[in-house]
Amino acid sequence: MVRLTREHAFMFSNNAYKIFIDDSYRGEINVNETKEFPVDPGKHSIYAKIAGYDKCDDGYDKCRCKSNKLCLEISASVLDIEVGSTLSLLWFLIPVIGCLMIGFFLYSTNIIIINSPLLVGSFSIGAGAFIAALLAKVSRRKYLWIKQKQSRRK
Repeated sequence: MVRLTREHAFMFSNNAYKIFIDDSYRGEINVNETKEFPVDPGKHSIYAKIAGYDKCDDGYDKCRCKSNKLCLEISASVLDIEVGSTLSLLWFLIPVIGCLMIGFFLYSTNIIIINSPLLVGSFSIGAGAFIAALLAKVSRRKYLWIKQKQSRRK
């Protein structure tokens, strides 16, 4: 038995994750959900994929919409596994805050000729959001991860 848990994440929180065990679709898991999938004892591979991103099926290793493949020896007991997104709130906030700081520095030193701090802030937030989206798109990292849950020490 495999027990899969998905915590809340900033990116893809509205999308379900499709779960594949031994390369066959076994179901979906949503945010803050735990599901159990029956499996026979033995060696198995498990990975997740973002639901709705079927167009990236050009090969397992090329697609960032899939998690790493977790290969495990599963016994008769329950194995706890976590799945989540690698893209956190920091992927969005750091570029936005950086662009805001640069925009208001340029505004306060009169380097730019825009007279409205609201306009400077709007352009800075827009530029930061664009940079964050660009970073997420060109990143070489996969968007999802899957790992065996570590047992808590008592």
